[in-house]
Amino acid sequence: MNALTGQALAQERAKAQEDIRAQRDNIPALRDGAIDMILRRACSHYAWQNRGVSDELLQTIYDITANGPTSVNCCPARFVFVKSVDSKARLAKALKDKNIDKMMQAPVTAIIAHDLEF
Repeated sequence: MNALTGQALAQERAKAQEDIRAQRDNIPALRDGAIDMILRRACSHYAWQNRGVSDELLQTIYDITANGPTSVNCCPARFVFVKSVDSKARLAKALKDKNIDKMMQAPVTAIIAHDLEF
């Protein structure tokens, strides 16, 4: 792999900054209701829709999370998506009693951990 240096690096960096500025100009600010939903009034969920979560959606969520802007484009996070009843039963052994029913009823549970040897 050949890393950019000098003028070529400066040009790529300037182009990337220009691209981001153009994207920001095309995206309106989030409405207060959206900000409330994801930040100000966010809370634990206690009920789920009666439908599954596709592997394609889980892959998309993973890709967005793992490929987000990070230092040196690295991702020390490790993800496990638990969907099957057998896997959830194994996970239940590690949970507090009051969380077991919520987890068992959810269509999928994500375990996100930090890889200490990354």
